[in-house]
Amino acid sequence: MTEDEAWTLIMPVAQSLQYTFDSWEDLGLNHVIGGQFWSLEQSKARGGVTEKAYQYLLTDAASPWLTIPWILDLDSVVD
Repeated sequence: MTEDEAWTLIMPVAQSLQYTFDSWEDLGLNHVIGGQFWSLEQSKARGGVTEKAYQYLLTDAASPWLTIPWILDLDSVVD
């Protein structure tokens, strides 16, 4: 797959996520809750890995969640 082909598949999903969620935090929290809803037992067995990653992305200065704005003109990203 070429880079252009990949972007053709990625951008509609990115736009849908941006439309559906209010922020990186909202997206991440919904991911955490969705995983727990899908399988609380597996979430517990993994030792809270998803929750720890969520907290890291919310707080680490180098996190893309803190360095890339949620409200971003996605049409201009690939052009």
